[in-house]
Amino acid sequence: MDRAADGARLAADAERLAFPRLAGSEGDAEVRGLLAGALREAGLVVRESPFDCNPRRPLARFRIGFLVIAATLSLHVLGVGGAAGAGQYAARLLLLVAGAAAVVVALGWDEGFFIPGKGEVATANLLGFAGESGGRRVVVVAHHDSKSQTIGFAGRALLLAVALAGIAAFVIEAALRSAEIGLAAGAAHGLTAAIAAGSVAAAAFGLNGVGNRSPGGVDNAGSLAVALEVARRVARAPEPGGELAVVFTGAEELMMAGARHLARERGAAWRDGTALVVNLEAIGAPGAFGVQGPRGAAQRALDAIRAAGAHGRRIGTLPAAMSDAWPIARAGLPVVTLTTGSFSRAVRAIHTPRDVAANLDPEKLARAADALERLVRGAMRP
Repeated sequence: MDRAADGARLAADAERLAFPRLAGSEGDAEVRGLLAGALREAGLVVRESPFDCNPRRPLARFRIGFLVIAATLSLHVLGVGGAAGAGQYAARLLLLVAGAAAVVVALGWDEGFFIPGKGEVATANLLGFAGESGGRRVVVVAHHDSKSQTIGFAGRALLLAVALAGIAAFVIEAALRSAEIGLAAGAAHGLTAAIAAGSVAAAAFGLNGVGNRSPGGVDNAGSLAVALEVARRVARAPEPGGELAVVFTGAEELMMAGARHLARERGAAWRDGTALVVNLEAIGAPGAFGVQGPRGAAQRALDAIRAAGAHGRRIGTLPAAMSDAWPIARAGLPVVTLTTGSFSRAVRAIHTPRDVAANLDPEKLARAADALERLVRGAMRP
């Protein structure tokens, strides 16, 4: 095994795929063509599943939810309605709950992404199949689109943390005031400052815009390169009784629309016979690997990572960093996500023009391919 040569080849593959490719753009169509050609060259049977998605309505609900939270916290800080009593605290808390509910409903409103109308985006999922049809199925998923945002990934994570801290400060203040527990002047000012900062952060998070200026090196060209490499290996040496399905989803960056389409199209049929779905997100960044998913599947992924000579750890899922695994899991499929477990400079550049393929670590890509191959082959075996 020549890991250096593997890493160089994977890095070169990622470089070819790292260019702006927002769903519906010319880059989106171009990357699908490159991926389809690579899958066919590897010997996989390739199918394209086109779909039109319209994130306008769910995104509007998502933004409204955050703006309701921001407005509620702002009105509280400004003292609108006079000194807050128990009733006013309760009313404002209900508004915060309503804002949070709007966000959750927007994220869970699958059908809302496929309502025809203004703002529709045409893209496609790309599927490749190798091995024994009808065998013990393992699905590898990686999204092929990219996006830039007015505020990048690191900034969004910070904004969300500040917004949540502001909500927590409001709840603490409400509980103390309602219980008629006195607050020192410094503590009261600190809570007010946290609530005010939370208001600004919630508004900025909700209004963050989307563009097509990010090459998407770490997010998600590295993952695409790793998935292609493992597809080649499995196609060359199929696992007896196993089937590999590689799915490159579209419009993940538009609130996971491609994974929602996949769940609608394949979820019911794939519940039987699917041993595991492995979602790849931001693979190849320097630092440790991160694993997200149920304990058993996560442990198998961690074992594969260690066997490949790398370090991994189980991590939680930030609401600011939801991935294709979420709609897939909701469809009843067993899914684990392999991602980055660090907050390196390369990760902080995600969703900005600085997310270039040069940020990827070739050795990390090679070890990711080895770990994924081990995980895939192990899941195919009874």
